[in-house]
Amino acid sequence: MPTFRHAKNTRVFFNGHDLSHMLRKVAVTSTTDTADTTAFRSTYKTSVLGLPSGTVNCEGMFSFDTTAAQADIDNVLHNLMAVETPSPITVGYDNGVTAGKVVRGGPCHESNVQLSGSVSDIVGITADFQVTEGLGDGIVLRDPDTPLALTGAASVGTGQDYTSLCNDLTPAAQMQNGGVAILQVINNTVDASTTLKLQHSTTLGGTYVDIATFTIATLEVGGWYVVVAPSNIDKFIRYNITATGTGNLSFITYFVPRGATATVA
Repeated sequence: MPTFRHAKNTRVFFNGHDLSHMLRKVAVTSTTDTADTTAFRSTYKTSVLGLPSGTVNCEGMFSFDTTAAQADIDNVLHNLMAVETPSPITVGYDNGVTAGKVVRGGPCHESNVQLSGSVSDIVGITADFQVTEGLGDGIVLRDPDTPLALTGAASVGTGQDYTSLCNDLTPAAQMQNGGVAILQVINNTVDASTTLKLQHSTTLGGTYVDIATFTIATLEVGGWYVVVAPSNIDKFIRYNITATGTGNLSFITYFVPRGATATVA
């Protein structure tokens, strides 16, 4: 019997901002281009697959406060509207975003932000995002709602088994087409720079090897991504933090593997 989810627990993060408490609806769409190969005398229309893509569409409630610009959805979205560097978006449908939950996301550009209002309703806001470098599923490596207290020492997360996301790969235990590593820092009181790495291993307690590195400046919040080149990435993935300062760090991080059907140049 399938396990169904209620949408009330959906979470949305964009470039280090938790927009969940200001949104009411989010739609994530994955598409693949097709090219028409139908010729004269064909009995049926034919086509070949092209490149995969994706979009995210959000609807919510307008909020604006010049004294807390970083926390308001209108400021967050408009400040990034014309930024050329993609920002990561993360949508959690799987009953929350605790460690081990599946999320969907990727780097994206904002393509549209719209405000609307009527005499009988609140002011609403909608936003559309075009994903670049791939849209896919990842497994959360740490709960962003639980701050991690850093004391100047290394902090290592528990490896998460990615096999369940990669049953179409050969061998199933390895992700051979690379992917995208995502990090969003929601709150940061650490008084020095922090290095966070994603690492992989063949076993939960084995030797872990780096696949992506992020450098977080003092008190910095935001979102970043690293494109991981095609290689044999083992099924257990964890985070590893090197901290020279002290403070609390709230973040969500995960790896989005590229599917076996993706064309690797």
